[in-house]
Amino acid sequence: MQVKTFYFNPYRECTYLLINDARQAVIIDAGMSNESEQSRFSQYVEQQQLQIVGLLITHTHPDHICGLEYIENTYQLSAIIQPAAGLLTLPGFTLEVLS
Repeated sequence: MQVKTFYFNPYRECTYLLINDARQAVIIDAGMSNESEQSRFSQYVEQQQLQIVGLLITHTHPDHICGLEYIENTYQLSAIIQPAAGLLTLPGFTLEVLS
């Protein structure tokens, strides 16, 4: 598995892409706060030919969710917000959520 880190918004919030060998990806947090950051993120996804299969929001501070609507609309996803501890299964992924 590969991890790609983006630093977004004035707070330099980290948005992560977890990428498996099948080029499926899960987004962790959606911190992109403007069109330039949204474009940088989407261009990477397109260039790497990734299929976005999930969006996890670790917590709902504004710097972690300012791009939530953009991601939900662009990739037709419903966010999983503050997932409970335990195993979380998404297409191509089994993630262990720690509390």
